Amino acid sequence: MKRFLGKMFGVLLSVARLMSLIPATVVSAESTGMEKSLSRFRVFLDGDIIGLCEQGSSVFIDLDPDGVGDGDFLATGGAQSITISKGEEGYAEVVFGGNSKPILLANPDGYDAIWYEKGKGTSKEDPIIFSSISLFEAVERLIDNIPDETLKVDDEDLIVAAREAYDRLGDLAAEIDEDHTNKLLKAEETLLELKDKKAAQDVIDAIEALPENITLDNEDDIANARAALENLTEDQRKLVPADTIDKLEAAEADLAALKAEQGPSEEDLAAAQNVTDLLNQLPDPEEVTLGDAEKIANARQAVNKLTDEQRSLIEEGLLSKLKKDEDALKALQDEASDDDEDAALAKAVADKIAALPEPGDVTINDEYAINEAFVSYNDLTPDQKALISDELMAKLNSDLIALDLLLIDYYMDIGEKLLADYGSVMSADRKTELQEAMDNAKDVLNADALSRNDLENAMLDLVIALLKADEELEGIYTITDDSGAKWAQGSTTGLTFRIVQEGIDDDAYEFFEEGGCYIEVDGKKVDLSNFTYVEGSVIITLKPEFLTTLSVGEHTITFKFSNSSVTTKFTVVASQASNPANVPATGEVISTTAVAGASVIALAGVTLFLRKRYAVEKD
Repeated sequence: MKRFLGKMFGVLLSVARLMSLIPATVVSAESTGMEKSLSRFRVFLDGDIIGLCEQGSSVFIDLDPDGVGDGDFLATGGAQSITISKGEEGYAEVVFGGNSKPILLANPDGYDAIWYEKGKGTSKEDPIIFSSISLFEAVERLIDNIPDETLKVDDEDLIVAAREAYDRLGDLAAEIDEDHTNKLLKAEETLLELKDKKAAQDVIDAIEALPENITLDNEDDIANARAALENLTEDQRKLVPADTIDKLEAAEADLAALKAEQGPSEEDLAAAQNVTDLLNQLPDPEEVTLGDAEKIANARQAVNKLTDEQRSLIEEGLLSKLKKDEDALKALQDEASDDDEDAALAKAVADKIAALPEPGDVTINDEYAINEAFVSYNDLTPDQKALISDELMAKLNSDLIALDLLLIDYYMDIGEKLLADYGSVMSADRKTELQEAMDNAKDVLNADALSRNDLENAMLDLVIALLKADEELEGIYTITDDSGAKWAQGSTTGLTFRIVQEGIDDDAYEFFEEGGCYIEVDGKKVDLSNFTYVEGSVIITLKPEFLTTLSVGEHTITFKFSNSSVTTKFTVVASQASNPANVPATGEVISTTAVAGASVIALAGVTLFLRKRYAVEKD
């Protein structure tokens, strides 16, 4: 059964897409009536029930009894429509017009429809007959169903059904003839006018129904009439005659006079007195504390529950006092909130400082924690800083001085090694700047009184001088122990060169890659397939297959980096007896290279924190 029904539903969709193949399709329905007040609708496909929909409810329908295809559909019941949808593959929608003639729209990507022809659908013997037509024709039929001269508000369903089908055509709606399009537009315009008139007339009727002699019993009717008038749109209100509005206002005035003459009721007096007692218990605005929050809130809640008549019995002075108390309480709450936030932020910084080592125990490894505590302190507002104890501030200052002394000594050592090992290749400006920074640092260290500001300025100048010197040295490369590099023809091993970048850190490998791994031999580029390169500074080996192509004799080789290049010579000899597997020595040219790898991380780290320190106000 499931496969059969699934196939039949697929056939139904195919009919909608290919309507020229079958002139009519038979579908039956069993209902309590096809009127607009439809409450049930049972759909048949050639006599097989595929689903029952209750008004306002949804049920799942299985249209795939034989297990072919998806087969799961959702049928949604409603007063005006029932939708049978099938995932992303398509859907069929039953739309009921006001004349009980439904249209079944199928194939969401096409423009076909199935139109109700006849039948009540009360049984399988009296099926509803649908015929396959184009969606364009269906739209025109729906518009034709709209009355021309006798349009009423009750005909809105007809207009909505026609509009939804029309809009389904999208840009192709332009193919609907002008007469039908204009009729739909005119009907929609007329419908709006009719609805405006009806809304206005309902208000007019409510006001005109008020008696000439108003009594207290008319209070609800007067209030309802006023509410209905206020709910009208501007255009709808213009339709209400002025004398009608005058009648409502006169009725309101008469009612107010009667209520004033009668005086407040015992109930109103009691309610007003209870609130008055609450208001009298409130403190004066200048005496409000956070503890009064519940009392003030209860008073406001009681006032809000009063009717207008009851509220009018409360002295304005008491209501004004309540408002001032509320304002005073809010100011206190805002201040308390700010104080709580200030205390929390200050405590977080105080905890960081308390966790730092004592000044005599500070090491370079404490650099991050000390600088981070300092930056966190400087991020506080003046009020928050005031919450940090003098004892903790003295500890932070002493730790900063101890750290600065260690770092200056550390960078002085690096500076001395740079001058000793690279002074001969440094420019005069870089060498002078570095030497002056080191001399200034020594003077600060040897001063009678240590100033944190002087220490940090001296360290900053020293770090800047070191970085400038290192930047200049980055472009200087050395081929270690390359004298007498030879390769003998017929050797199965390559020829290796080790290249070192001068300066604090050796990034020869990275700069070689950034330069495109470019090598020239005798002025001609060597393809990457003819050599290998690995880290260790950078170790480059020419493959024997490439060396075999070179002639016996001396050759020039150039290694290009992204910031510089270095050139040397090597020799191809005819006999293996001349050190065929010569590999240059791997010893370092400078003794500070081993120091560089360990020092550069600390140098970068302190530079970062120095920048942070000097980016904020120093205390």
